[in-house]
Amino acid sequence: MRFPTRATAAAVALLLAACSDDSTGLDPIDTSVREATVSSATPAYVALEDGPTGVTVADPAASTAWDLALNTTAVTTNVAAGVTVHCLCGNAAATNQQLAAMTPGNQLAAFEAVTAAQIPADTAFRADVFAPALTGWYTGTGAGAAADTGRLLLLRRGTATVTFVKARVTGIAGAAAGGPVSITLQYAVQAAAGQDFGAVGTVTLLQGARFNFTTLDAGTSTDWDVQLDGWNLKVNSGVSGSGSTLGIGFAMPFATLSAATAAQVQPTTFRRDGFASVFGTSVWYKYNITGTDSQIWPTYNVYLVKRGTAVYKVQLTGYYNLAGEARNITIRAARLQ
Repeated sequence: MRFPTRATAAAVALLLAACSDDSTGLDPIDTSVREATVSSATPAYVALEDGPTGVTVADPAASTAWDLALNTTAVTTNVAAGVTVHCLCGNAAATNQQLAAMTPGNQLAAFEAVTAAQIPADTAFRADVFAPALTGWYTGTGAGAAADTGRLLLLRRGTATVTFVKARVTGIAGAAAGGPVSITLQYAVQAAAGQDFGAVGTVTLLQGARFNFTTLDAGTSTDWDVQLDGWNLKVNSGVSGSGSTLGIGFAMPFATLSAATAAQVQPTTFRRDGFASVFGTSVWYKYNITGTDSQIWPTYNVYLVKRGTAVYKVQLTGYYNLAGEARNITIRAARLQ
């Protein structure tokens, strides 16, 4: 009888161990819990694979390198990458007193208790939908849409020095299901803070075109105010651009509003373009729960974030860094499948 040599026996042992450890030939899923703190003072982008990890992207709307975007308290998901979300929302009914007693430490066990068995059917996951700052400027749908000339659109531009633009849509041409061929905007611009609105002008915006109310032309790829995109009139901020143009829409005659009155509108009333998401409808925090603290308090709800076949559990556990500075969101995440 021939016995295997020592080298042959070692090779067989290694082969058996490999077959035993990984019968599928696939790398095992890393389910370890990881945390990261990301500044949300400006839009920040986070990848969950091997993370959470902050990533830098040149074009967030087209990039598939990120899963979650954080901007102040807002959390949105990457539509281009097919990311969807479901909230388990175990703390949805928690009282303010209960929330005040919650900490990242005492909520870790609840996070770790979430398993793949709790992943619902694909139909329970939701993708973000675009939520523009400027709404209500038309009535009807598709070919039957018409301009709502009584809807005033107010833009707030700048940060350190703020100026305003008032506008309204006075005409729609070539209305169709995918958007109009063009719209006509009537506008008046405040040239400098403290001044009243200037002369009234009009501009016709073709589908896809941008307009800059300072230069009264298309501006540049980064310096513009509004853009017609389908049935959305986008503003250059939030998910639509890197600028500081914010907007609101409300019912008021165009001629009635003065620049002085516009300056009295609370800054927090103005909106960026964003996405309506599960993180928005099932908000991850509450504000000022004691009535005097003026702080952000996490709810410690667990969200399931799905990208392709991968599903991650995510918990947002803080809004302040160790120095107490706001807009520093801590994310806890682990892969479930």
